[in-house]
This record gives sequence, structure tokens and C-alpha cells, in this order.
Amino acid sequence: MLSRTFTAALVAATLFAVPALAVELKPYQKEALEILIKALPEEHKAAARAQFEQILAPMNEMQVAMMVSAAEQAMAEDAAEEDTAADEDYGDTEEQVATPEDLAFNEKQYEPVVRKLWEASRDCDLYVEETLANNMSGETYAAWGRAWRYDLPAMRLADLHNAPSTYENFAMTFRGMAPQDGRYTFDFSHVKTSCDRGAIEAAVKTAYADYDKLGKAFVPEVKAAAEADDFSKADAIVAKASAKVAVIVKRLEQAVAEHRPNGSEALLQALMYGKRVK
Repeated sequence: MLSRTFTAALVAATLFAVPALAVELKPYQKEALEILIKALPEEHKAAARAQFEQILAPMNEMQVAMMVSAAEQAMAEDAAEEDTAADEDYGDTEEQVATPEDLAFNEKQYEPVVRKLWEASRDCDLYVEETLANNMSGETYAAWGRAWRYDLPAMRLADLHNAPSTYENFAMTFRGMAPQDGRYTFDFSHVKTSCDRGAIEAAVKTAYADYDKLGKAFVPEVKAAAEADDFSKADAIVAKASAKVAVIVKRLEQAVAEHRPNGSEALLQALMYGKRVK
């Protein structure tokens, strides 16, 4: 039987899983892959590795971090349960199963929170998308050499969508993590559903202003090097400017993540640490 760790991580992954054509993983995805499979029995690791590669490939850093967090929490619970089992004699005690009334009691608490988080996330996703489009620089910053062009790289952001397009795809993750063995109460006070539109718009405007400023300085500098046939200098100018673009992009991604709804991990934690009342 696969461990509870595998189950929890795979359930969490369904929130973001989409078909992937390639399995070329980025460093943070490779690191997550090793975390996800390390607790599995050896006979399951090969199959799990292939499956998790497909799941991780389309995910951004925030999504991967959420998935790993859920898996690590499950690992910790597995270890605690094993320690408890070693000290107790369970005999023929049957596993407790919640009644339909218990499950309905639990669902009545978490379902409205899940829907509120999804709606807030979708609204904020659309706002981010619209704000980026409205503020995107229309300029192309480049200069021609004798046979080729030196370009300032465009600002390419990671996928900033925080929620799938359908509620059911979003909700299935949390339903799968809800307890099935009794009646619980949950603390959802740490689930963030706010979207600070003003802060996001300011961050976007700042990022594109910084990009335009960089581009205006880049063009004459690289043009002078190209016209002088100083190819090494031109390449170095492009490399230096590219690194600055990466910093602008990273700063914008972090600002958007900070000011958007990001309560998925807190919601998972609330479900996993509910207080049993029956």
C-alpha cells in the first residue's frame, strides 16, 4: 500500500495538475520531486517519480511550495502515528468512520470558505491579468549590428494564475484533505482571501517603468558597441541588462504573490488540524 504521504501529496497536486508534454524540470521542481518520493517504498518510487514529474512540470514555485508543504505535513503525521502505534496495542480495534451527519457537519464549515477563496483568487487572477495587459510596455528595445540584432529581453513572468477556472477542480483538493473519521471544528482565521488591487497595480506600474527606463539606457549603449564591431562588449551589455530584467520580473512576481489571496496552504492546514468533537 502506498504511504499516506504519497496520497496527501497527490491529492494536493490535483489543484494544479494539467497535462504536460515535457518533463524537463527546473531546479526547484527537481528538489520538490526528491522530497515527495523519499518516504515511499522502493518498489513504488520509479512509478511515483514519473507521475510526479508530469505533475510538477507545469507548476510555478508557489504551487510547488504548497504541494511540498502538504506532503511534508503528511510525513510528520505518519512519523507521529508510527511512534504512537509502537507504544500502544490496538488489538482488533476497528478504524472509526464518520457518519453522513458528521461529514455534512464538517462540510458545512469548510465548503463556504473554499468557495470564498476560489472566487477571490479567480477575481484577483483576472485583475492581475488585466493590469499587466494595460500597463505592458509597447516598446521594443533593440539595436542592429552588422548581421544580427541585440535585444533587451521582454518581461516574461511565471504563470500568475492562483486558481483553476472551475470551482470543482479547486474544491476537490480540500475535500480530499478533510477528515473522514469523525466530526470536527476548524479554525479558518488564517485563510487570506483579500486582493490588494492598489498594491498590485502600483507594483505592475513600477515594474514596467523600471523596464522602460532600463530599455532607454540599453539601446544607445548596445548600439554604440555594435557600430564599433565590439561584439564582446555588446554581448556583455545584453547579459548585464538581461540580469536586471530578471530582477525586475522577480520583484514583481513576489509583490503580486504577497498582495493576492494566498490562503490555500492555511486552508489545508486548518483541515488537517481540525479539533475533533465527536
